[in-house]
Amino acid sequence: MAGFLDEITPAGTIVQSLALPTGAPSPSTRRPHSGRPMSIATSKRRAPTIGNGRFAIDLAGRSNIVVRGFAFERFAGGNGAVREGVGVLNNGGQSQGIAIVNNKFRNSSLFNGQGVITLRNVSGLKITGNEIREIERGSGVRLGAAQDVSIENNRIERVGRTGIALLGVANSTIRGNRLAQITGVHGNAITLYLNNRGALVEANTVTRSTRPMTFHGDKSAPGPGDHNFVITHNVFVADADGIAALISWGANTRGVTITGNILIGPKGGIRLTPSDTGITIANNISSGLTVTGARPGDWKVGGDRDVNARQMEATLAQGGPLPADVCANLKAAPGTAIGADWRCP
Repeated sequence: MAGFLDEITPAGTIVQSLALPTGAPSPSTRRPHSGRPMSIATSKRRAPTIGNGRFAIDLAGRSNIVVRGFAFERFAGGNGAVREGVGVLNNGGQSQGIAIVNNKFRNSSLFNGQGVITLRNVSGLKITGNEIREIERGSGVRLGAAQDVSIENNRIERVGRTGIALLGVANSTIRGNRLAQITGVHGNAITLYLNNRGALVEANTVTRSTRPMTFHGDKSAPGPGDHNFVITHNVFVADADGIAALISWGANTRGVTITGNILIGPKGGIRLTPSDTGITIANNISSGLTVTGARPGDWKVGGDRDVNARQMEATLAQGGPLPADVCANLKAAPGTAIGADWRCP
């Protein structure tokens, strides 16, 4: 991949982990517990590390690295053990130019609630084409103190905590992902918390999940300016235990545009709070809008179509192109992706 100097590519599977000394030569080959070879190709700079029983790959502040084609299986992380069980980790210095592409993370137990991908202090990050499933008590992707992030075309199913969590990230795109069966106590499929700035959430599909998407504002770390969230052309369907498909927990979120989505939930499509300001809601198909108090005067709301949830779910279940009247309500041009699975004719 152009622009990336180091590449980590396996010929096998990491089952738990093994140790690779930071002074290992380049390239270097070790055999994981599966007995199949795993090649680690790096530049002459210090090599990334493969974990010592607690985690798998620690970027440790290195830059320009691609992690491609691994299967991370049967990891475990205990309560309070921040790094245990994590597949790809950076909790150290600043990393940039990182790509995590076409890996499988599965059948792990993370009682610490961490993500199988947990990264801080990263810029220029791409997380693309990965499969994450069957993660007990843990999350899929957790990012903090990051910027210029793209999370696209991943499949995340049956994780016990949050599917994709952005916690203080600037300039992010979450697009074309499929998330399902995320139903834990803190099991939000997509979350924007703790002072994010500039997030585009576009053309994702979330189904059979209790809270398809949640967001809030600065909370305990107030900052200047708007949050600038754009949530568009998604399909979010909450399960019977949910409240709504798209939920704000308040904390003074400023600047949110919600347009052209299909938002279905048992008690409403959208649930917002009076502390949210600079809200635009238009051209959605939803189960309705709920506000937990008086609606602020600066909101712009119009053009939404309220629908029967079961009827809309039946339409989606048919697959193929969406009916023309649905796309007309969404104000979506021909060929526009609606969720990760449908297009307008």
